[in-house]
Amino acid sequence: PPWHRPSVAAFAPDGKYLVTADPLAGWVGFWKYPSLLPVGFVRAVPEDPTWRGGQVLFSPDGKSVAVLCVGLR
Repeated sequence: PPWHRPSVAAFAPDGKYLVTADPLAGWVGFWKYPSLLPVGFVRAVPEDPTWRGGQVLFSPDGKSVAVLCVGLR
């Protein structure tokens, strides 16, 4: 969608899913891979949206996703 402007992404360990994140706005998208059909979106409100740093990672077993939004104040 046009409102989702990710700057970080990660593939699930099994290669079946892709997660993308926009640390500035807090949107995280989940996609079925390789078709890239959207599974869903969630939004976290970053504490400091002035910095566009971040990272997204799957756990080794693929059951959890971590999204880091970095800000400087």
